[in-house]
Amino acid sequence: MKNCFKLGTTIILLFIVLQLNGCKLFDAPCGNAELLSAYTTQEEYKYETATYYIRYLNATLKITNTGNIDIYNSTVSISCESTEREYYKTVSFDITISPGSSVFIPIQFEFDTRINDKQNEKWKTDSIKITNVFWK
Repeated sequence: MKNCFKLGTTIILLFIVLQLNGCKLFDAPCGNAELLSAYTTQEEYKYETATYYIRYLNATLKITNTGNIDIYNSTVSISCESTEREYYKTVSFDITISPGSSVFIPIQFEFDTRINDKQNEKWKTDSIKITNVFWK
């Protein structure tokens, strides 16, 4: 019984000493995600009978590691709104981000496809937003 008590006390004291010396045994990754810019582009495809236009909403996503340990996987959910509907996208990246470092990732939504440029759907300014983030 005394040996179990001594072993338990030793483990608790070792854990406290490690924590006080900055050894984080149970740290979880943490970070920050932000959208830096958003703009639209258009591609044109000509066929025999019609011309198709595909419009895209492009954005740059900045992910910063604000914690003390590496981030190995980032999952970010994003939404944007047009005049006709709302769009959702979840993207996951297996990029190692060291503490204090940032990565920049391009994101693209296909938001309008029209024949002969009959454009009805338009992107609502400032509607793109991050809805959820997860770090591993």
